[in-house]
Amino acid sequence: MSFKESPNGVDDTLKQRILELAAPVLDERGLEVWDIERVGQVLKVTLDRLDDAVGIEDCAAVSRFLSHALDVEDPIPGAYRLEVSSPGMDRRLRGLDDFRRFSGKLCRIKLRHAENGDYLAIGRIHGADDERITLEGPKGALRDVDIDNMAEARLEVEF
Repeated sequence: MSFKESPNGVDDTLKQRILELAAPVLDERGLEVWDIERVGQVLKVTLDRLDDAVGIEDCAAVSRFLSHALDVEDPIPGAYRLEVSSPGMDRRLRGLDDFRRFSGKLCRIKLRHAENGDYLAIGRIHGADDERITLEGPKGALRDVDIDNMAEARLEVEF
């Protein structure tokens, strides 16, 4: 599995149907679906909002609406539990669009193979292209991280 591919246990047809069912409440609240995944018996729907944080009221409203819509449509075989949440302050960065969106933010990248003896790269996102992410260290030094060597990337919480 590469950094660019993340299996989520939900086929594209089901994902599209969930997006269609949730569209009215998402549009009303200015939200988008960040991710849909199924882990065991849990269907996880993660919400995002480009210009603001996702609040608990948003998650509750989408959960109520989507739960009812899924009960009526019944597109998911078997028993499951719906979980609606936000990606959080330490959200996973899934690809180039996320790195570009969060330019200037502090992130932590776990590496598949050690670079200079280290399996971890931490710094502010300085740039991103099809081959590498450039991080800026605490003293302004730039470090390139090869996308193919990235196992996982997350924003760091700053206080």
